[in-house]
This record gives sequence, C-alpha cells and structure tokens, in this order.
Amino acid sequence: MKKIALITFLFIWFQFSFSQQYSQIPETHRMHPELGKTSYQSTSQNVDYELIHLRSKYSKTFLNTNKTKTTIQSSSPLHHQDNKGFWLTTDNQITNSGNQLIFPSHNPTVQFDKNTQVLSIYNSTNCKVS
Repeated sequence: MKKIALITFLFIWFQFSFSQQYSQIPETHRMHPELGKTSYQSTSQNVDYELIHLRSKYSKTFLNTNKTKTTIQSSSPLHHQDNKGFWLTTDNQITNSGNQLIFPSHNPTVQFDKNTQVLSIYNSTNCKVS
C-alpha cells in the first residue's frame, strides 16, 4: 500500500513540476519530442528553456530567466515539420545513404552519387536545378 501511495505521489509531483517548469508552453506542444532538449548559451542572458511552440522553419525562441525572450534566426532552415505539425531540428550533417551522400538528411537539397560521381542540387520545391 505504501508503494502505491509513493508511486502516486511521485507521479502527481512529476506532473506538477513538469507543468510549472514549462508553464509558457501550450498544452498542444507539451508532447513535442524535443521539449526540454534544446539549449542556448548566451553571454548576455540566462536562458531558461526553448519556447518550442514559437519555432519556425528559420528560427527558435528561448525564454530567459528574467522572462524576456531571445530569438535565433538563420538564413538556412533550422527545422522541418513532421506529420503532427511539430517543427523538428534538421540534421545538417552530410549523410551516407547507400550509394549517395545527401545534405541535409531531411528533404535533401544536395545529393552526390558516389558511383556516377554526379552532383544534383534541388531547390526548396524539390525541383532539380543542376
């Protein structure tokens, strides 16, 4: 009986502390697979956590401990959308995929065929440009 009470208490405490920790995150984004996994080091601000619901293809926003926000923007995509509509971090490493090297790993814009040694470049609408 004590084990059940302890487990129940820990479950309730975890749920409460989780919701307090990410109080700025809407309920719709609390199941985001990257919630709490991204960080940002700033010399001018102490960062609390990423406001993952404010992500876009080219930006991410962090909540600072003083309740101000810091947004990072890029001219190249930082994120791609999954089938649930969540913006996920794009892996910007060259990936070995069979006979090809691709970049980035999700929706590649550059492909190099190792057998034919042909380099293919695609635009944002997946049309081959070279």
